Amino acid sequence: PGRWSTDRAPYLRGPMRAMTRADVDEISLGFASQTGKTECLVNFAGWVCRQDPSPAMWFWPNEDLAGEFNQDRLLPAIEASPSWRDLLGEAPRDRKTAHLKFRRAGMDLWLKGAGSDAQGKSKPAKYRIADEIDSEQFDPAMLDHARQRGAAWPGGKFIKASIPSFEGAGI
Repeated sequence: PGRWSTDRAPYLRGPMRAMTRADVDEISLGFASQTGKTECLVNFAGWVCRQDPSPAMWFWPNEDLAGEFNQDRLLPAIEASPSWRDLLGEAPRDRKTAHLKFRRAGMDLWLKGAGSDAQGKSKPAKYRIADEIDSEQFDPAMLDHARQRGAAWPGGKFIKASIPSFEGAGI
């Protein structure tokens, strides 16, 4: 709780630096459960918003998890950060919106469930995040679709995150 400090989780420093490097285009985060991987991704979304406002898409295993993440983690982070609030404006009143979409001068941030093929194909995005890909509900084909969504964006990133899993699932 409280203000972010990488000193409390120094092992996140390397992955977060990699997310901002121009020569890195794909990152896999295979962390143990509850060790900061999603918080690392929240920080990256803040970096995108501030440093390179471009279309971004965040995939979750399903709509419910996307809405839960929006309500419990993303909106509170935005509301607690004067920098994010200044850039994104007031948070939407419906905090349970799974298809959250923020718009700011060239940046759209969508939260999507990965259960529908159409959701991954609907829009191009420079930055793509696929979280909890080890879930049985996460359609593995969505990873290829998410990767393709960035083809038109030089310098984009594709970040996958999950707990380590068995071969053929997750990371």
